[in-house]
Amino acid sequence: MRPGKIVTLAVLVAATCIVNAGPAFCEEYSSGALKSISAVTDRMMIGAPVTEDQAYYMSAPDITKPAAFPNATGYILIGDSRVVGIDESCRINATPDNHFVIAAGGQGYDYLREKAFPAAEKIEKAYPQIKRWKYIVNIGINDMSNLYKYMGLLGYQGTLKDIYVVSVNPIVDDPAFTAIGCTNESIADFNRKLKDTVNVKYVDTYSVLMLEGYDTLDHLHYTDKTNRRIFELIKAAVP
Repeated sequence: MRPGKIVTLAVLVAATCIVNAGPAFCEEYSSGALKSISAVTDRMMIGAPVTEDQAYYMSAPDITKPAAFPNATGYILIGDSRVVGIDESCRINATPDNHFVIAAGGQGYDYLREKAFPAAEKIEKAYPQIKRWKYIVNIGINDMSNLYKYMGLLGYQGTLKDIYVVSVNPIVDDPAFTAIGCTNESIADFNRKLKDTVNVKYVDTYSVLMLEGYDTLDHLHYTDKTNRRIFELIKAAVP
């Protein structure tokens, strides 16, 4: 990930975070920005040119490229800027295989419902030769107040798709984050409840990172080493 811009994001996070009906981390993007993110995502998915600024803190695969492993299971990792970081560290979308990433910085429940799940279905339709699909959802740090909305949406999607939900991973304690109610304790509480979502399988990477340790660039986004470890844990948990 690009360190210079990550520092800028950290400052922006501290300046724009609010508490709304419980610990909400950051409501950085307006609905208008979500429309812009959706438009850029659509262009990325058909291989159309986008500028670096448009694509910044976003991940989407070019589904015009052929599937490298047509008989394998397809995996779609969905999330926010932390998942963008995993994609950049592990080069998931850049590697022609059966793993795909749909993610955008600062996003949460609305993005998951309105853009990410529909985009994942487009990926499925683009590769009909892949018969089995698994959706891996790692999102929530930006709007933990939407916990029960997440549980409802994921529970419903779990009746239609093979859904794995990954724990929200830890931060490094920071007074700016603590001031708006985001601590590792509040994240752990979110995860305890998220784990009870019906019709999905839960992947607990949070506990492993807390046990093994982890490194961040800005108290929120992880280093390449930690991103690779998270992806390694996800792949081990999602056969």
